[in-house]
Amino acid sequence: MILDTVSFSEAIRTLAPTLLVIALFFILVLGAFLWMVQSYFNFEKKSRLIELRTKTQERTLPLQLNAYERAILFLERINPNQLFMRNYESGMKTRDLQKRTVDEIRTEFEHNLTQQIYISPDAWDVLKKVKDETIMLINGQLHQSGEEGSALDFTRQILEKVSKMEVNPYDYAINIIKKEAQLLF
Repeated sequence: MILDTVSFSEAIRTLAPTLLVIALFFILVLGAFLWMVQSYFNFEKKSRLIELRTKTQERTLPLQLNAYERAILFLERINPNQLFMRNYESGMKTRDLQKRTVDEIRTEFEHNLTQQIYISPDAWDVLKKVKDETIMLINGQLHQSGEEGSALDFTRQILEKVSKMEVNPYDYAINIIKKEAQLLF
């Protein structure tokens, strides 16, 4: 027989290059297969993430827009032009108007606290700063005018101060919020 004449070690030496080529081919095919499977799963993962983001955005976009609307409404409502028109009553004393307006500002702000979830920290900081400056303006004018003065004079003095400001803080804050809201589209 032919196999009897060829030793086992000679057979291995003769077949080794062929076996090596077959093993390398098998490794390459297996590697390509694993790469394709991994690529497929990565593609599926990315597709699902995109789908999830799209669904999340569909749900949160209306909430974000509502938050921007409420932020602008808040800024409009604390603008002294609007604030004093709603709260002034004939014959009112300065202290009564100051207390009523500051209480309203704080109440409205507390009512809108959750909107900061949907508004950038920068826009929310501007909104808070305008709120704080409005309260400081009202309280500062109270100390200048006195507590028993005419609420009408008090109102006139505050409106005059706001009109003399180089930059209207209410318009400035509203523009920041509008610009940010426009980025959603």
